[in-house]
Amino acid sequence: MKAFLLTTKEVGSDFTRRLDERVGTARRHEKWRLEYMTLLERDERMWEEGHREGENLFALLVSKLMKEGRSEDVERAATDEAYRKTLYAEYNLK
Repeated sequence: MKAFLLTTKEVGSDFTRRLDERVGTARRHEKWRLEYMTLLERDERMWEEGHREGENLFALLVSKLMKEGRSEDVERAATDEAYRKTLYAEYNLK
């Protein structure tokens, strides 16, 4: 496994030398680079959408809890993921 861990730019073993050559080939392959960038952009967009949905869900939970005067539950939900999930289920939020 140590041969796989490249800590410098030097390529030592036969395995790491072949790996380095293939990585270099992949980096120079324009079609692969475009596909990689497209996938990367898609993944970033999906992460952002998921993050935004999560924030909206938490905001809705906080709003419901505050209307009921449950400020201590808001504070706990902000730091306790398991409790937050329990509250989502309690309010049937998904």
